[in-house]
Amino acid sequence: MRHSGFRPATLADEEALTGWLAAEVCPVELVEAWQRDALLVEYRARKIEPPGRTRVEKILVAARGRWELAFCAHVIERLGEAGRDRLLSLVAEDNETGTALLAALKRDPGAVGLDSPLTEITKLNDVRRLGLPEALFADCSEKLVAAWRARAIKMYPSDFRDTSADVRITLLAALCWSRQAEITDALVELLVALVHKINTRAERRVEKQLTAELKKVRGKEGILFKLATTAVDKPDEVVRRALFPVVGERTLRELVAEAKANEKVFKAKVRTTLRSSYGSYYRRTCSSPRSYISILCWCSRSWPNRLGRKCSAARTGAA
Repeated sequence: MRHSGFRPATLADEEALTGWLAAEVCPVELVEAWQRDALLVEYRARKIEPPGRTRVEKILVAARGRWELAFCAHVIERLGEAGRDRLLSLVAEDNETGTALLAALKRDPGAVGLDSPLTEITKLNDVRRLGLPEALFADCSEKLVAAWRARAIKMYPSDFRDTSADVRITLLAALCWSRQAEITDALVELLVALVHKINTRAERRVEKQLTAELKKVRGKEGILFKLATTAVDKPDEVVRRALFPVVGERTLRELVAEAKANEKVFKAKVRTTLRSSYGSYYRRTCSSPRSYISILCWCSRSWPNRLGRKCSAARTGAA
């Protein structure tokens, strides 16, 4: 390779390429094989003979370690001293509250029900008390934050305590910051699903009531003809004496019920049932309206695009 203008690698070259790999490749490329490929390409671009596999692996390990230290330092600086202390307290020994919060963060909302939004609101309030900056990972790729979140979500408090303080803080920050956004999404979806559930139950209840009340009346044209003929022939007679012998009272009542069972009446009954369900059962979901409204306002300020997409999707689905 020397005849092609390549020269042997030196320790200075390895140091320079380690710094380049840590600064340029590791923040955007997390797969080890692709990091290795990028390093070998850079060797060739600099007209340096690539070292053996062992040296390449040492450079990769050193670069990843250097980048991890820089990344952790960047996150810790943004957190501030108070933020660092709050995160570290989550995994402190004998801190049952912190352990419970970490366990709750790892759980999904579960099935839609009365308690699901309340649980998520409580969880979101607990995470917000950590005071994580909204722009904590603003200049980091989603893939990078997701990798640290995935690493943290598998760990127990004792596992966190086994890592260095800088890595521990960064892992907890990535987990809590990511889950804060995810819980916001889940809360909006739960609220939309809960409204759909109430509406569906109301529609089913009304349909059941109307089906029980309504009986299709056959031969309506013949019945109406008989009624009209009798009314014309006996205009001065009392209705009960003149019409009921021709068409029974029960048949007339069924005709009236069938006429009333139209779309407008159906929607009105659904609205009435919805209000009844909300007043007697689902109102407990909003037992603390001030907290509830503040959560929704905070969601709209913090993630306006995400919240807008969820609400637009909900309106589209409802239509």
